[in-house]
Amino acid sequence: MYFFTVMQGEETVSLIMGTAAEQGFACNNMVTGGEKPAQIRSLVTIPQAAKPDFALYDLSGCELADFSGYYPFQFDIETLHSRSFVSIQAQYATLLPGTDWDLNFVAISVSTDGINSQAYYFNPFTMSFKDGILDMPEQNIHLQLTRKYNPANGSLVQMSGTINGQKITGSTPFNPVPLSAFAGQPLTNRLGDRLAVNGENSVTYNGDNVKSIIYVPLMYILAYPVGNPDVVMGASHNPMFDESEQE
Repeated sequence: MYFFTVMQGEETVSLIMGTAAEQGFACNNMVTGGEKPAQIRSLVTIPQAAKPDFALYDLSGCELADFSGYYPFQFDIETLHSRSFVSIQAQYATLLPGTDWDLNFVAISVSTDGINSQAYYFNPFTMSFKDGILDMPEQNIHLQLTRKYNPANGSLVQMSGTINGQKITGSTPFNPVPLSAFAGQPLTNRLGDRLAVNGENSVTYNGDNVKSIIYVPLMYILAYPVGNPDVVMGASHNPMFDESEQE
């Protein structure tokens, strides 16, 4: 969860760190304790970043999702900002409303100045990903992704290639985790809430078997129902907190 806390007097400041696709880095900040109710706020690198145009494609055979991560650029080129990045973030949704579809989505986001970003959903008709090479001709993006551990910076995937003709390199220490990794022993709290992960595409929460879900493997975020989630678990918000934390 990339989670740490800071004590400030009687208050506990909890920081949940991660990524938010086209918005760059993300931090969910929760303050508890003291006399005030719990305070929750979200911070991101690029708050006003526009989301990509939504489109539905069958990406079941695409392995790009396995390379989800936040890739800051590594360079000494003055034309690019030190906060430049490429973000690859996958999510999957099961039983979309009105259908029996289970679909995967992969968003590719690029920022060359750390202030603005452009995001695209992977389109298998105009883009390709094969043998670790992401080719996006219409966007002039060509990247090689290689899964290789670098002990110097703890990164798990190395990136190189060009964006608009500019050579770039980068890497990420992030690694996606399938929902099934949390299957097994149910999770409970002092209020008696109970969550059980049944596999990749269903969970049971307080006795309700939920099969229409959204899951983000990079941030371990689970939400349901698809279309209008009213329950979110993970880095964004966790209903498994105890009663005092939900005030």
